[in-house]
Amino acid sequence: MSIMKNKLDDKVAEVKSCFIFQLSPEKLGLAARSRTAHGVFRDPAGMPVCCEIVSALCDQAYKVLGPKPGQGCEAYFKVAFRRFRVSATLGVTRRADLVEMSVTTWQTPGFFRRPPLSSDDVEEWVGLCSAIAMILRERINVDSLKWLTRAQAEAYWEKDGAELSPTLDTDPPNA
Repeated sequence: MSIMKNKLDDKVAEVKSCFIFQLSPEKLGLAARSRTAHGVFRDPAGMPVCCEIVSALCDQAYKVLGPKPGQGCEAYFKVAFRRFRVSATLGVTRRADLVEMSVTTWQTPGFFRRPPLSSDDVEEWVGLCSAIAMILRERINVDSLKWLTRAQAEAYWEKDGAELSPTLDTDPPNA
């Protein structure tokens, strides 16, 4: 049993569940302003992008709860699957003349049931992450996109967000 659990933990660690992307303020319909120009807490760019992601997921028949304003983030939403949920937060950082955003997802147990995550559950989560990546590329048309594992995203944030490459990260979901 512990060998199966370790393999599943490894599989979860390999899920590319974080997205870091940039948009120009013009694409968002916003003036290029610093964060202090619109308050200390929520950036006005966050909720419209989150709403667009949620709308596109609903169009693909995902059961989405939200979007809602977040605490410690601009917005969040949840996606309900049969055995578990995926929570997602959207954060915004202003960098020079670009708006950098991140969507971070993670698996949470269902409301009443707390069964261990199965490999089928991980595949459903990977499918959701693939859908989010497609939405960011095709519907939102981001300027640059990094699709990362949780560990890779944390390393990126530790370096205080080195410049993103101008090209889209087109790696398969869990390469």
